[in-house]
Amino acid sequence: MHPDWSSDGKSLVFQSNKNGNWDIYKYNLENDSLIQLTHSNAQEEYPVLLNSKQHLVYTSDISGESKLYISDLATGTEKLLFDREIKSKAATFPESDYLLYFLGFNELPKQWGLYRYEIKYNSLKFMLPLSTEKYPPKISTNSELILISSYNAEKSVEELNIYNWYGKLEENFQDFNIIDPEWFPGGLKIIFVSDKDDKAGEIYTIWKDGSHLERLTNDSLKIKNPVVSPTLKYMAVSVLVDGGFDLFVIPLEDY
Repeated sequence: MHPDWSSDGKSLVFQSNKNGNWDIYKYNLENDSLIQLTHSNAQEEYPVLLNSKQHLVYTSDISGESKLYISDLATGTEKLLFDREIKSKAATFPESDYLLYFLGFNELPKQWGLYRYEIKYNSLKFMLPLSTEKYPPKISTNSELILISSYNAEKSVEELNIYNWYGKLEENFQDFNIIDPEWFPGGLKIIFVSDKDDKAGEIYTIWKDGSHLERLTNDSLKIKNPVVSPTLKYMAVSVLVDGGFDLFVIPLEDY
């Protein structure tokens, strides 16, 4: 689940619970090799490969609560990304490795929210409240727009909200039951899963202004987490196979 591409599109990281708990793995396309990156009994999830360095950021509950960690893939050393009195999970980075957005939980108001953290200045900012931790944020590569899904109980749909970098709502999509949204490279389009035409779910793209909706798949497979490589050559997607999700890498030219 939750694959993330390297900036050169030659490898990707993902989480798997094939050993009984969530661990992080890295797959290299060029030599068809798989490496397990975490080995603890904790739950390690939401992996992100940083752009400019061989570093991995992920969520772990090894301390007893959810926190963000950074690992140097060359040395194997790991540490807290930052130390604050809040739970943190599901980091998302733009092209710069010095800025991130993430889900945070503040114990005082008992509230999940979207947070922004600037590594260079050790600066943490609360952006907006969220009703649940279910939906990880996704920042565009230019760091201008953030995708966050939410459940609209009145319409019984998963809606997509697009916020700008300081928390103002820019767009809201309620007509497509959008699941697992992710930015298409370049930031013009969004790729997502929806069951609006098929209960198993299909993959679609849509421009960030709500136009140019396009359906990419037509099958009976249960799918999650589609993400396109920065080179536009491949799409990684989790597919339900024999009771569990497997990760498939598909040439994008097929679509």
